[in-house]
Amino acid sequence: MDESCGSKLKERITKINNALLLNTSFIDKLGLMHGKMGICIYFFHLARDTSNLIYEDYAEELIDEIFEEINTSTPLDFENGLAGIGWGIEYLVQNSFVEADTDEVLGAIEYQLYRQLIYNTPTEIGLLNGLLGIGAYFLKRLQNSNSNDDKLKTLTNKQSLIHLIDKLNDLTINITSLVREPYTPSLPNTENSNTQETEPKKQKFDLVWDYPVLIYFLAELHEQDIFNYKVELILERLLKPLAQEENWPQLHSNRLLLSMVIEKWKNSKLIIHVNENHKNILADIRKAKPEINRVSIKNELLSTNPTMRYGSSGISWLYKQLHNICNTETYPGEAHYWQDLSFTLDETNTAYTGFTFKNKNTAFGSLEGMIGIAL
Repeated sequence: MDESCGSKLKERITKINNALLLNTSFIDKLGLMHGKMGICIYFFHLARDTSNLIYEDYAEELIDEIFEEINTSTPLDFENGLAGIGWGIEYLVQNSFVEADTDEVLGAIEYQLYRQLIYNTPTEIGLLNGLLGIGAYFLKRLQNSNSNDDKLKTLTNKQSLIHLIDKLNDLTINITSLVREPYTPSLPNTENSNTQETEPKKQKFDLVWDYPVLIYFLAELHEQDIFNYKVELILERLLKPLAQEENWPQLHSNRLLLSMVIEKWKNSKLIIHVNENHKNILADIRKAKPEINRVSIKNELLSTNPTMRYGSSGISWLYKQLHNICNTETYPGEAHYWQDLSFTLDETNTAYTGFTFKNKNTAFGSLEGMIGIAL
């Protein structure tokens, strides 16, 4: 990174920090992806990185605000609701940002999510508003070092995940639509506004595409040794299409996303225990995996979108994950390239920080807003 680029990055991160300090308390969203929970996590990380107690105090204030503002109308999902808030609290405790007994602190949230899962099971798979979001919460709870089978809470959480695995098995019997690459919606053709013509759908990069997120979740779940026979059965079903190159996404950005979750699977405890059929599928995937290059990814992304979900910050995050998984020398350089690209976009007057956000309601968040860029 040259000196001018580094100065610009520092300047824009400062703008983001100031905008968050001034505005977060007035945001009505509490959740992990677009609201106070995600911002709270960001400020705890910022405090640890900078040793600035102002940021830590602010993060602690946000936790208090979140619990004060939770009410009966707070949704249950991972994107905006209790599953994401509970996951965030557990994350903070596991990473020693705060001290708490999450068996007690999360008791009311856990009860609501358990009832949702057992008595009103979501029919959607997705992380943001479906089964995977609730599953991510219960999985995070089991990853707490204090979880053990002598605790009723732990056994209940495991039972919740067993129920979820059964449901995922049912929902993935036919995976034709699941493996389909994400598309933008068809839009009216503005040049022919007097006709019924619409612009054709186009593939798009989406960091929370159900297919790879599900593979990643199952690899994490397998390490907890819960219903592993069924987990391996679902994984085999999901991975088999990737043994043929024509089933890989057309977009290089989505190929990168899939490649990251495949590496996660290959480097997890799962690969040690899988049978020969699984290993053969993995060998076929290696042969079928199409190329991925920077120029193609850059052409696929919207030039004005620096967000985690759809833009350059998401690509940077993927390379960081790949480096953590594989420790390959080239990945940090790619991660820095895409991060720098996010901060060299032309400034606008949008959302107080110089970035263009189509949706002002999500502009302060981690998935589609400024937190994801700053991270």
